[in-house]
Amino acid sequence: MMKKIKHYIAVGYWQLKLNTLCNLQYFSYTIVWFFMIGIAMFSTFFVLKAILDRVGQINGWNFAQISFLVGLSFISHGFEDMFFLQNRFIEHNVLEGTLDQYLIRPLNVFFLFNTAHFNLVGFYDILPGVIILVYACNQLHFPATPYHIIAIVVITVAGTFIRAAQLIITGSLAFWTKKSRILEDTNLTLMDRTSSYPLTMYPKWFQLLFTFLLPLGFITFYPVRGLLNITADSSLPVAPDLLIWAPLVALAFFLIARAVFNYGLSHKYESAGS
Repeated sequence: MMKKIKHYIAVGYWQLKLNTLCNLQYFSYTIVWFFMIGIAMFSTFFVLKAILDRVGQINGWNFAQISFLVGLSFISHGFEDMFFLQNRFIEHNVLEGTLDQYLIRPLNVFFLFNTAHFNLVGFYDILPGVIILVYACNQLHFPATPYHIIAIVVITVAGTFIRAAQLIITGSLAFWTKKSRILEDTNLTLMDRTSSYPLTMYPKWFQLLFTFLLPLGFITFYPVRGLLNITADSSLPVAPDLLIWAPLVALAFFLIARAVFNYGLSHKYESAGS
């Protein structure tokens, strides 16, 4: 068992290394993305500040607290882009039959597909997120204890896998419909809107939907609400703001996403030339 795990780690490492070298071949491309992403993300941040300077709070959350959400949201978005971007293009792989190349290799297809691509540009999403998060921590006098640092890491990792699971599930619809790319813009909007702003600003049906059906509220909102001890009521019948919920939800949602991908691949994928 350990030998198999080590083999998978080695394969993942070499695929990561090769993809990084490929990304660095187009250095000017990555630099352009660095400035574009930075401008877009900081523009969003400053617009949010301008709005909150006028209204004061959004459903009990002040600007520093929302900045905490925004920073963590940008960071998990960046990691999702780095490691799971290929799931936005499952439709292309289904239509072109390019998943065949993974089927003939002696390793798990889901693992191979999700380690075959590495998007260095995702790192440029992380940098603005870190800057905004540090600003928010300074404004909130957030304690830099081992517990709080570990909590931020746990929230980031859980948020990344929840985002990835959402992309995998919607992307895997292409196995049945041959079309899923049209949902990606909707996906990105939903994940950003549910992770960068308090979920309590939306109607109750929206809160219920993104807590129990699509658990996007666990990317940042619920764990941050618990971490910052924010008492704003979500009007939900449960209080899922304990930190432990985020990794548990992420694990369950990701396993469901993997099952959907594997089932679609095994039962609906028609291969090249079909």
